[in-house]
Amino acid sequence: MAGEWITAPLEELVDDIMDRRGVTPLKLGSDFTSAGHRVISAKLMKESRLDLSADEPRFVDERTYKKWMNSPLLADDVILTSEAPLGEIAYIKEQLDWCLGQRLFGIRTNKARLFGRFLFYALKSEPVFNDLTSRATGTTVQGIRQSELRKVQIPVPPLAEQKAIAAVLGALDDKIELNRRMNATLEAMARALFQSWFVDFDPVRAKLDGRKAVGMDSTTAALFPEHLEDSPLGHIPKGWRACMLGDIAKNVSITFDFKRTPEVVFINTGDVLEGDFLHSKRSLHAGLPGQAKKSIRPDDILFSEIRPANKRYAYVDFDSSDYVVSTKFMIIRGSKEIHPRLLYRILTAKETLDEFQVQAESRSGTLIFPRKSVEGLFC
Repeated sequence: MAGEWITAPLEELVDDIMDRRGVTPLKLGSDFTSAGHRVISAKLMKESRLDLSADEPRFVDERTYKKWMNSPLLADDVILTSEAPLGEIAYIKEQLDWCLGQRLFGIRTNKARLFGRFLFYALKSEPVFNDLTSRATGTTVQGIRQSELRKVQIPVPPLAEQKAIAAVLGALDDKIELNRRMNATLEAMARALFQSWFVDFDPVRAKLDGRKAVGMDSTTAALFPEHLEDSPLGHIPKGWRACMLGDIAKNVSITFDFKRTPEVVFINTGDVLEGDFLHSKRSLHAGLPGQAKKSIRPDDILFSEIRPANKRYAYVDFDSSDYVVSTKFMIIRGSKEIHPRLLYRILTAKETLDEFQVQAESRSGTLIFPRKSVEGLFC
């Protein structure tokens, strides 16, 4: 019947499931190279896309690539993680001569039955995702075998409806991706400005040289001193002072009052990344883990106390009255001596993160709220 939706197991809807899990250059008689065909892994799968900046790139040569892949990744293929984590997906828009690395499936649909981009969205839907995870095995790490993946039930509307649905959702995703790239550009600009003003002190040095500060109006330029002076951190603008982090900020821990609301947004350390909150899903507090205890407020800075180099931090710039966060977060709250946005920039600067990582490594990966001076910290 025209327009009728059916449900079918994935194996009836695909031409191929590329399963190269466990393949390594060593097993193919080779090794990684400095250039060539990129090897992608589950580490690059984030927020339904391939984030190529999430891991150091690895490559193999042409001979190894031909042994590794039976076919290149084609436009309209879907990539799915098999474990750690299970169920992350990405959609391939153009042919790629990459190798599928550890913990990845490449799914190529039968175009007479199923449009790849529709499958991408189907796998993100709650019923299909629940079916996928219900077929997983493992205690410490949940994973799915190809034989079980093939049994996952997929909704199958007529092709015209599939393409219409995928087109609408795809347009929204394209807009989201454009906004993400714009935000990344703005973030890079903000970091460059911070480096110029508060690390290199370019406005002060311009005044010392009798020059006009680049890209700065006279009102803003007037806020910067005309001279530098010595400090424990080296030369800093005159009138500024070097200080310890504990002098201008504290690590607060205020227990969330669950009596206020039946539903909350729980944020664990994996739910923030480089300033972004990755979800805002509400849930009943009865089923939350034991570490869901801390309350937060606007202008707080969340900072994971575990492995600072992973950049699990965020700035609270919204009404967070119904947010509860993990006890694995430090909640850093600045004093009146420093603007919270400036404190956030200092704490997330590369130099600071590097120092935090050194401190954490000396404590088996855990960072204790650091009270000593941090490079570039002044007020």
